[in-house]
Amino acid sequence: MSGRYLTDSRVTRDFRHLTMGPAFRQRSRIPTKLTAQPNYPKPSDRIKYWNIVPGDTVRIVRGGHAENKKQEVLSVDKTRNLVFLKEITMMRGQGESASRVSKPIHYSNLQLYLGVYELPDKDGKTKETEVYATRVSTSKPVYIPAARRWFWRRYAAGTTPSIPAPEGVAPRKNRTEIRWPEPKRRALPTIDFAYDTPADAVKEITWTPADVSDHAKYPPYFHIPAPKSQQRISVSQKILAARARAVQDAYIAGKADDSVPMEQYLARELSNPHSRAKKQARWQKESEDKDKLRVRFMKAAKEARQTGGMSLWYPINPHTHG
Repeated sequence: MSGRYLTDSRVTRDFRHLTMGPAFRQRSRIPTKLTAQPNYPKPSDRIKYWNIVPGDTVRIVRGGHAENKKQEVLSVDKTRNLVFLKEITMMRGQGESASRVSKPIHYSNLQLYLGVYELPDKDGKTKETEVYATRVSTSKPVYIPAARRWFWRRYAAGTTPSIPAPEGVAPRKNRTEIRWPEPKRRALPTIDFAYDTPADAVKEITWTPADVSDHAKYPPYFHIPAPKSQQRISVSQKILAARARAVQDAYIAGKADDSVPMEQYLARELSNPHSRAKKQARWQKESEDKDKLRVRFMKAAKEARQTGGMSLWYPINPHTHG
């Protein structure tokens, strides 16, 4: 069983299974028991539009497992035209490593299950009978871009036993639609595990939005104009911006009161420090500090010449000394 090309999806999104798998001419032609090569059919022999998908109910009509019993499809291998059923298994491995795995059944050995119909028997009495499709026809396949999948309808063109045609419909044109299997919704676990958060802890209110209506005391961050636009704003806006930046600086430094609405200043605290504007601002600040340091050196050299070679000491780092 080649696990690389198995699928349990009920939809057809592409036809890559027609090109997947090793090339026909690259298969090993030397029989050996050590390296068993999977029997990959030619791409021209592979089924393009699959009418048997995981979730369908089928029965086996040919082979060693042929019996009039319903089976559920688990997965399919589209590169090898094989179907894996739920209750058909085989042993793989030897000794302690042996385990049961699904046994592949060829696509042509299966018939789709339509359901239970009330049909007349040989004596003319009506009874409930299981009906299977012997021939399957389809509508024209269409591609749905929004769902990224191909879609077509499948019909039972021939059944066993035969379903009587409705009045006015020729028997050869009588077709019964076979609905696609509905996807099974994943059931959420209902067991409480040791690492689950208790329900009362989830419902506990740990954050209450702050009252940001008092702009005069705590001006919002988004009301602060950019530094380059200071010449285009009024004096009152400049005062508001200076007050807001003071509150922000205190909040960033951890010196703000607990009553300060932190929601207004998280944008500055959590903003990316590696943005182009911030990198440029840091570079400009470093250039300004270098210029100030250069002026200090020039001033110290000038004073040294005036004092006859005696130089005065100036701190190198202007941020640590006055």
